[in-house]
Amino acid sequence: MRRPFMNDPELLRSLRGQQHLVLRPVADVAEFYDDGQRSLRGRLQAPLPCPTTGHVTLRGFFEPE
Repeated sequence: MRRPFMNDPELLRSLRGQQHLVLRPVADVAEFYDDGQRSLRGRLQAPLPCPTTGHVTLRGFFEPE
């Protein structure tokens, strides 16, 4: 089973009402993302909410107010 794309409650609340199409890479590209994210997050002084998996976000859809 795939891990959730986003699991931070605050980040999820901030995205409520928005429309996104998210594509997830596999194999070597996914592994490259995971390695890079792990390395960068290890250097941060405080946790930073972000997607939990590699992705490409396509956005530009009508979002009614």
